[in-house]
Amino acid sequence: MSVRQTGILTDAVSESSGIACSWFIKGVCYTHNDSQHKPEIFAIDTTGKLLATISIKNARARDWEDISIVGKTIYIGDVGDNRAYKKTKVIYRIQEPEISLYDSGKELSVTAENFTFELPQEEGGQNVESMFVDPATKAVYMISKKPDKGETAVSKGKMLYKIVPNAWGTTTAELVGVVGSKAGYRLRGKATGADISPDGKMIAVRTYTHVYMWMTNGELPEKVLLGRPCASLRHKEKQSEAIGFSADSTRMYTTSEGISLPMWEVLIQAP
Repeated sequence: MSVRQTGILTDAVSESSGIACSWFIKGVCYTHNDSQHKPEIFAIDTTGKLLATISIKNARARDWEDISIVGKTIYIGDVGDNRAYKKTKVIYRIQEPEISLYDSGKELSVTAENFTFELPQEEGGQNVESMFVDPATKAVYMISKKPDKGETAVSKGKMLYKIVPNAWGTTTAELVGVVGSKAGYRLRGKATGADISPDGKMIAVRTYTHVYMWMTNGELPEKVLLGRPCASLRHKEKQSEAIGFSADSTRMYTTSEGISLPMWEVLIQAP
C-alpha cells in the first residue's frame, strides 16, 4: 500500500469520523462529523471539496462514529460511547440522494430509518467507532474501541460484533470474536474505523497509527478478522478515524478529525 495526499477536506467537516464512497457516482464520497453535531452528512469529492450537505430527518446525532454504503443504501453508526456506559446504540440508513461532481454547496434533506440495538449485556458497555456492512450478506459488523479511561473486565477494544439483516429492529448484537485473536495478533493503537471493499474481497481496519488489511478469500468477516492481517501500513494523521474503499476496490480514502486537514488516498497493490 502507498499513500498520497489528494487535497484538503472542506471546513464544513470539522471532525470527520467516517467515510464511505459511492458505488455508482464515481469520485463521490460521504463523511460526517463526530458527536454533538447536527444530524447531517456531507457529499465530497476525492479532493475534499464540498458538493452537498444532506440533512437527515428522523435522526439524532449523539456520537456518530462510522458510515458505510452498500449499493444505494447508506448506513450511519451512532455507536460511539467514550465512557462505555450507554446500553443502546442506533444505526440509521438512508437511500443515496442524487449527487453530481458538478454540485457545489448543494443542500438536501432525506428521511432515515432507524434501528436501535444493544450489545450483549454480559459484555457491559462498549465504545464502538468502526462499522461496515458486508455487501454479500448485508450483515452489519462493528469493532469496539478501548474506552477513554482504559479497559475494564468487560469493556475492551477490538471486539467484533455482528447484526444479521433479518434482525433489523430492536435486537442484541452478537459477539463473534476479537480481532486478530486466533492468530495471537494485536493491532497497534485503538480501532477507529473500518470498511469492506465493494467486491467483498478485502477488509480494512484503521487505528490512530496504522491501516490493516485482510483478504477474505470468500470467508465471512467473523472468520477473516480473527486471523492475522495480510498487510499493514503506518499512516498517522492528526486524529485518524475514517477509512473507506473506492467503488472499484483499488484504493481507499482516509480523513482525520480537525479543520482544514489533508484527505489521503491509499493505493492498494495486489498481494
